[in-house]
Amino acid sequence: MPIVDPDNPNPPDLSQAPEGPYLLDQMTGELNWIVGLGNDEIGYIIPPYNFVLADAGAWILEAEGDHYEETNSLGPDTFPRIESEALQLINW
Repeated sequence: MPIVDPDNPNPPDLSQAPEGPYLLDQMTGELNWIVGLGNDEIGYIIPPYNFVLADAGAWILEAEGDHYEETNSLGPDTFPRIESEALQLINW
């Protein structure tokens, strides 16, 4: 099964995805963290390489393809900001 659905009209640009190491790979503790509301709210944190808004009705209407989450997201800068702060905590 391919990582990107070949029928998706707005697929993520995986060439823009970071290569790692990812946050989980950088955490070395036995117990790393608990994310409040992680089973729901974290789904609206979309990496910039997959953040697509509808041409008309952005933030309200879903862009073509699999982009419902953007209608509830805080924006394409959310993940980079969270990642930056998380890296500071990891390095601390």
